[in-house]
Amino acid sequence: MLIRSKTFDKMLVANVRKVARFSLLFLITNTLATLNSATMNLIEGQVLPDWEIKTLNNRIAPDLRSFQGAPLLILFFNLGCIACRGRAIPYSKRFSELYPFLQVVCIHSNFKGIHYLPGQIASFIKKKGVQYPVFLDQGKKTYDKFHAEGTPHWLLISSQGVLLKSIFGSMGNAIHRLDYGLTELFQKEAI
Repeated sequence: MLIRSKTFDKMLVANVRKVARFSLLFLITNTLATLNSATMNLIEGQVLPDWEIKTLNNRIAPDLRSFQGAPLLILFFNLGCIACRGRAIPYSKRFSELYPFLQVVCIHSNFKGIHYLPGQIASFIKKKGVQYPVFLDQGKKTYDKFHAEGTPHWLLISSQGVLLKSIFGSMGNAIHRLDYGLTELFQKEAI
């Protein structure tokens, strides 16, 4: 027979209540995020607004229109995101090598909590051998303006500056959709 104390029972009840509150808060937050992403996504076929980003040297970055003339792939990432470090950055390198006329740009967004410094980002990018521009979001202004759903988030933009694909994630389905979109884009532009 198990003998429990009143103190143990009170602690158990308090912990169960904490878990229940956390679960409810998590459910509400995720539901609101899903509703927001479903109702606020940029529409494919829409011209993107300009971004609010800086270089890793804290200089003003070129505006988005300066990238028109060739297709552009934007990757929103964060160093605290394991999927970004382990899959998205390597995939972005692969895409830049497979599609030589594709411009690739990475934008690091900082969220609440840990803020990564430009030197930390530059060190990581150098170690990964990234050869294309990496910019800093102003907090997460551009991330929000472009309605990214999390990190990593990809935007495929035509040479005219029109959004073709907006894809969240770095797992198989997201990468297949992005690869398909790139293949389709280059087949259309080659014709």
